[in-house]
Amino acid sequence: MMSNACSDSVNEADPIGDTSSSTATSTSADPNADATASATTPSTSTGPRADTSDGDGTTQGDPTEGGASSGEVATAGSSEGETGPGGSAGSETGSTGGDGSSTDGAGSDDVGTSTSQDGSSSGEVSSGEVSTSGDDGGTSGEVSTSGDDGGTSGEVSTGEASTTGDDAMTDGGGMLPEGVLYLEDFDGNDGDPWPAPWTIVGDNVISATVQGGRGQLAGVTDGTARLVLPGFAELDIEMRASIEFSDWSAQGFGMYLRQNGGALDQTEPPGEGYSLFIEGFYLESLGFWREVLGVETLIDAAYDPVAGGVMPGVVYRMRFQVEQVHPTYSAMRGKIWPASDPEPDAWTISILDDTASVQNFAGSFAVDVYNDAGTDSIWIDDIEILEL
Repeated sequence: MMSNACSDSVNEADPIGDTSSSTATSTSADPNADATASATTPSTSTGPRADTSDGDGTTQGDPTEGGASSGEVATAGSSEGETGPGGSAGSETGSTGGDGSSTDGAGSDDVGTSTSQDGSSSGEVSSGEVSTSGDDGGTSGEVSTSGDDGGTSGEVSTGEASTTGDDAMTDGGGMLPEGVLYLEDFDGNDGDPWPAPWTIVGDNVISATVQGGRGQLAGVTDGTARLVLPGFAELDIEMRASIEFSDWSAQGFGMYLRQNGGALDQTEPPGEGYSLFIEGFYLESLGFWREVLGVETLIDAAYDPVAGGVMPGVVYRMRFQVEQVHPTYSAMRGKIWPASDPEPDAWTISILDDTASVQNFAGSFAVDVYNDAGTDSIWIDDIEILEL
């Protein structure tokens, strides 16, 4: 997901007007912990994923240079009691808004609309749901994998995406539960490409196949290797997936919402959307990133998101939500936990963002892998996409 970038390629201003970094405190994902949140403003770090090169070499950003985030962390919180864009979203015990006012954090994992606040205004909630395309939810086409040189070896047919409603179907042809837009369990033969309409985009995918009932994805060193799921147009949305790393200390994995089908500056149009990215080679963090005109910028991050670190050979579950809670800004929520453990009630990270180009934009979905060293695979399974 995160590509490399020169640290001065983008310096996006804080939409609230304060471009300086402010501190926040990472909180425990333990639902019984007393999570305390503090105000945070979007970081302007471009980091190692902000790749604007032409593929023949990139420059990795230093987290202490170019406005990079050196200590800002988003706080865990529930999906209710969110502040305006100057503050973090509410925690279980309530959080502080950007103007110092107290919110009413509900401590719930509910993903409905944002609540009103004491002393700060959140504006009206925008529902903004968009129906998807296709008549019968069927998909067609195949995803091609690449050769040893890291480049893709063929064109990929996109086909039609599955739809919501009574005719929505899984990749295997079964009916989907209400509110579920897409399910993928990689029920194919070893060596098959990712099920249609998943599509390789950009130049960095080495291999994207079905292996052992899971999706395998490998990319070149120092590059973002991306697959997109085209054909959807969704605004308020959630994506879930199970992942396993070969070597977390050298890898990262990202999930995208409101994605436009592009990949960095390697496609036309360039990539755009919101992402939740877990990585162990840069900040060892779970972070929110935004991609605008092909450049990815770190918004905020929670450090040490899994107690003891992310281990190779262990399956983890991730959840990522984006919701247009106000006409000019969106709530982002993310969490990760060992798949063998119960899901924690609290979000690992939550924040509000008002980047104009991705507000009220109904997009599709993507996943990617970033290998800081080597070309190892990441294993992905049980992808779910749900309406909010």
